[in-house]
Amino acid sequence: MAPLALPPYWSRFVTEILIWGLLAMSSDLLIGYTGMISFGHSAFFGLQRMTGAAAALLDGGSRRT
Repeated sequence: MAPLALPPYWSRFVTEILIWGLLAMSSDLLIGYTGMISFGHSAFFGLQRMTGAAAALLDGGSRRT
């Protein structure tokens, strides 16, 4: 319902908060309850950020990601 009621900036902001919350909950489950340390989550999010930065540089850096 949020994408229909919010402007594009706030819709993206809420989506980003939900993504980071999902990362935090999954890390809490893995590390807190099971005691397993997983670097897969960090690698996935790091790769996503590096890809976004590379795309921004190729685009000329005219918009903020």
